[in-house]
Amino acid sequence: MADRLNPRTILVFLLGSLLHYWVSIEARTLHTINIKYPQLFPEGFDWDKENQHFIVGSLQLGTLHTVSDAGVTEDFIEDKDYAGKASVLGITVDSKRSRVLAVIHRPSDPNGESGLNALAAYDLKSGKRVLFVELDQIAVANDVAVDPYGNAFVTNSAGNFIWKITLDGHASIFAKDPIFTSQPTIVEEDLGRFCGLNGIVYNKRGALLVTQTNSGKLFHVDLYDGSVRLVQISQPMPWADGIAVRRDGVVLVVSHHTAWFLKSRDNWGEATVVDEVPLNASMFATAITLRGDDRAYVLNSYLPDFVNKVEREVFSIKEIEFPKEAAGESVWIILLLVAGLLYVFFWRFQMRHFANNLNKKRV
Repeated sequence: MADRLNPRTILVFLLGSLLHYWVSIEARTLHTINIKYPQLFPEGFDWDKENQHFIVGSLQLGTLHTVSDAGVTEDFIEDKDYAGKASVLGITVDSKRSRVLAVIHRPSDPNGESGLNALAAYDLKSGKRVLFVELDQIAVANDVAVDPYGNAFVTNSAGNFIWKITLDGHASIFAKDPIFTSQPTIVEEDLGRFCGLNGIVYNKRGALLVTQTNSGKLFHVDLYDGSVRLVQISQPMPWADGIAVRRDGVVLVVSHHTAWFLKSRDNWGEATVVDEVPLNASMFATAITLRGDDRAYVLNSYLPDFVNKVEREVFSIKEIEFPKEAAGESVWIILLLVAGLLYVFFWRFQMRHFANNLNKKRV
């Protein structure tokens, strides 16, 4: 027993544990899923924890598909009312009601065909359509979030307002505020210059958080009265697109060139960009989602290829990691190991002191 509690043995064990941890961190490869599906051009996606796969929508085909960890892509929804005639944009999995919500958009055709903006919902297991609500024809419905009661909120990127669609399918304008249209545009390229409100998420504190692509701003929208305030951020986020909220309240925002890691101490009156990750701009990430508590994935849509009618066969979903957070985790592990080492030496010292006192009493 004494030999096993030898401080040298314990020290070797703790140092070995630390070395193993560092090696595992260095050896870990972030997860990449290649989606081999010609002309898919996925713009929105989400993680379906019930069935353990991603669900992606197609800009080109107007369909929804499931994607496994290994990249196996299967057809899921091909709705005859719009498949092949419109695009699927934002997607949100409503796990509580076992359904997936999808935003449908088709611009007006110069030859006379009317536009289409709609919200559709489908059962996660059967694929049966459970909701289809048409919105304004002249608009750009983009992304969708859902609250705990099943109400859906859809952003309009052209009109800069938010629709609310109730569980039974009633649609109305929920938030339309001059603050949405008063922000200066900082994006010069046409692809982003005309895109206003974009990503939207329910932040689990009675509010919605909404990105605006052309201004790089973030808005806080009260869930109960639709009142809007501009979140004061430490820096702008040009081309801000998809958004996700972790259980610990951290907000992740993605553009085609950068992913941002944001924190707020006052329920999103102000926010700080704590960290950021550069992305491969040529892949053109358009959405971000979470798998589990904190594993973040971005969807690479190759949007310019879609706009320019360039054929493409492979797309991807990539896991990302924020360096400062990973470094912080390493520091905590080291501190815990050091604390354990100090505790063992202190315990060893106490035991030795106790044994010496016991021997003195015997003498």
